[in-house]
Amino acid sequence: MDRDIALIVVHGIGSQRSGETIGQCVGGILHRCPLIELKTESGQALTVREMVEQGLTRATLHTVEQTVRVYEVAWADLLAGEQVSGTFNKVWLAETSWYPWLNAKCGWLTTEEYPRWLVIARTLQLVFVQLVFTPIYELLPQRWHAEVMDQVVADVSNYMHSFTGWVKPLSPLRDAADRIIDRFRDVAAQAAADGCSEIQIVAHSLGTVIAYQGLGYYSASAPSGGQAVPITHLYTLGSPLEKVLFIWSGSLRPELAIPQIQRHDQALAEGKQLRWRNYHSPLDLVSGYLRRFKSWGPVENIRLRDLGNLAKAHTAYFRHPRFQEDLSLGLGLPQRTAEPSRTVSLVDKARSAVVNLTLPVFLLLASLLGTILVVAVLTLVVVLSWSLAYLIVNYPLNALLSLFGLNVSFGAVAQAAVVVGLGLTLPLLMYFTVVDGYRYARRTHDHWQRSKAESASGVADSA
Repeated sequence: MDRDIALIVVHGIGSQRSGETIGQCVGGILHRCPLIELKTESGQALTVREMVEQGLTRATLHTVEQTVRVYEVAWADLLAGEQVSGTFNKVWLAETSWYPWLNAKCGWLTTEEYPRWLVIARTLQLVFVQLVFTPIYELLPQRWHAEVMDQVVADVSNYMHSFTGWVKPLSPLRDAADRIIDRFRDVAAQAAADGCSEIQIVAHSLGTVIAYQGLGYYSASAPSGGQAVPITHLYTLGSPLEKVLFIWSGSLRPELAIPQIQRHDQALAEGKQLRWRNYHSPLDLVSGYLRRFKSWGPVENIRLRDLGNLAKAHTAYFRHPRFQEDLSLGLGLPQRTAEPSRTVSLVDKARSAVVNLTLPVFLLLASLLGTILVVAVLTLVVVLSWSLAYLIVNYPLNALLSLFGLNVSFGAVAQAAVVVGLGLTLPLLMYFTVVDGYRYARRTHDHWQRSKAESASGVADSA
């Protein structure tokens, strides 16, 4: 008997093109299940390359017994272009560094879940990262600021700021998170309207946060599912959910959320028997083991070690045989009888080892170079200021000192300026980086805390 399964794919950060992530996911399925036919919605034969080139966000996989309707939640355009220009800045590093400590101070991180020693250790770790990356940020050319930091890296802060309400009133990003989540729910509504008998979700990177918030319904009395389509599987790849929960506490409430997608006060899909698999890797610094998301049932954390190297691991999940096998089995698709052995050559192993060793060294050297340049510039400012002051007061100063048999030369002033500049610039730079960062983080955190209190008060009043 034919049955339709919906597979919803949610991409991660970056200037993603429509069809790109869904193409990676479908390509992995076809590699594992070569007998499946890939077609357009109208039934025309299709290749993965054509799907990506045409930017298709919908396709179908056909077998004798079933059809898998594949949908992509494409949201990159909502955090791209001029609206995000200049949104990444150094204060975001400060916010990321100090928010966990401020969360613990106001009680958002409980000591049962997050012992104080863990919060302190992680905060010191994040402050160190801030000190390392601040000089690197200063070294980056303007083109990198515009094309990489604003258009890719800033997706995380822009989305979370939009979701928590910490954006300017007239900013085009003010409702960006709501629109992104609406797109996720619209795709689920379309899957239900297409007559799919169940929904499965694959989400990557920041897309796992979007999928979780799109799935999460917060209410003491959830509407009855009725004819709601069951959500049977959730696959999260390279998920930062634990980190988001730690840094932006309160934006996720795993102890209160239930897996249900709402539209117009009706439950159109729900995950009463949801199977959640989380794929992570020690080489992927974004990903992590999910410990605090068990309210929807146990999370099966799957550790993948062979994802390449530190530079590529975060984008390699779709090509991994374990994920391809699990997804194909979950969809009930016929797989090849014998999977070719996956061997990694000594050259590839050596290349990955070199990258894993040299990348941290390169970042530290870049940070050191940035620090040296900043210190050199500030020292030069001190030297020029002292030299100018010396030229102005040279004659009256030496006339006064000559009464005591003393004399101050220009060389002595310059040497003293260099010593003072080198001796004070670096400590002061580190001090103001940390202190100013903490002050900014505390100010924004206080605003967020007040906003949450006012929101909670409004909900209580309406009840």
